[in-house]
Amino acid sequence: MKAVMAIFSLTMSLVGVKSLMGLPDEAIRSEIEYLGVISNANHSILDLSLDDGFQFEQMDVNEFTGLISDLEGLPKEVAHGKAKEFRCINYDEKKVYVIHNSIVTDSDIPDEDKYPDNPSQEELDDFFEASDYYQFLSILGSIQRDCLDDGVRDLCQKMRLFKEGGVSLQFSYCYLNRMDKKELLAQSVQDRGIIDFSNYIITESEKRDLTDFIRNVVIPFKSGTVQLALENFDLSYYTSAHIHGMSLPFLVLMNGIEALYNPGFGDLRSRTSRNCAVLLGGSDIEKCRMVSTRMKGLYKKRALLLSSGNNSLIKEKDVLDLRQYLRESIIGFYKLGLNESEIRSMLDSKGYGQTLP
Repeated sequence: MKAVMAIFSLTMSLVGVKSLMGLPDEAIRSEIEYLGVISNANHSILDLSLDDGFQFEQMDVNEFTGLISDLEGLPKEVAHGKAKEFRCINYDEKKVYVIHNSIVTDSDIPDEDKYPDNPSQEELDDFFEASDYYQFLSILGSIQRDCLDDGVRDLCQKMRLFKEGGVSLQFSYCYLNRMDKKELLAQSVQDRGIIDFSNYIITESEKRDLTDFIRNVVIPFKSGTVQLALENFDLSYYTSAHIHGMSLPFLVLMNGIEALYNPGFGDLRSRTSRNCAVLLGGSDIEKCRMVSTRMKGLYKKRALLLSSGNNSLIKEKDVLDLRQYLRESIIGFYKLGLNESEIRSMLDSKGYGQTLP
């Protein structure tokens, strides 16, 4: 990653951070488009204010399948099948949501009149190898995967941590607009496709808070415990409830809860349920009691599941409730900024309705 970033800093820059390069506008020769394809999204994400030149956009389904067809040289019906397979289409809105950015490089595309006359293949290879532009293209795939895709994955992870919904990056393209045609330069498909089908919908009143959350929360978390909880939280979106039932995402989420609250001794069910209630309930005593009762019920379901192997015991509401508790707990631990032992001791010392610092 560091090696890629070092090359990246020499040859190109995201539009949003161009000034960091000291790259004058007149030196920009080529602009390459990055397009990440997003699943489980709707129009509410469009006007989110993002950094580093990223921007959510929407495309008509026909426009999008036409783009795939042009870039990959596929028949339009095959391109439409790909969009459907990766669940990119919002059928209610008849739209596809993408995240766009541009890459600028001062490496110009060689003009054809600069090519050697009647070159041998070896001479042509040498010519291209000597070109800054083709050296840039040789690392473009790594830049796409390790920088651009990675940034979009982090963004989607933060969005899921802020609010429920399976928003995710599915695949991406880097292409050049040249002679009124789109020339595919690199593409990538995510190694791990998200399984959760729930749409990500953000309200107007939540947008400012989400923007602040995206900008201020730094992942991976410094605390190994909070990061482990986050990884289990995120894994629950990639665990197929449609194939295995709700039991696997449920158990993964329970692992995340215990990573945070489990001190390694005592009555784990009672202590974890109580301390989760203290953290999430805040000054609302009734909410504290509700969280504690619900957590004890979820613990009981886990015990029955593990003893019987009956996947049908776990319902979708159990997964959604547990995921919300883990979501709020991760954010709570992160905001407190203490190590997990200090937070657990603090929770032990507080009663229902007693707020934390």
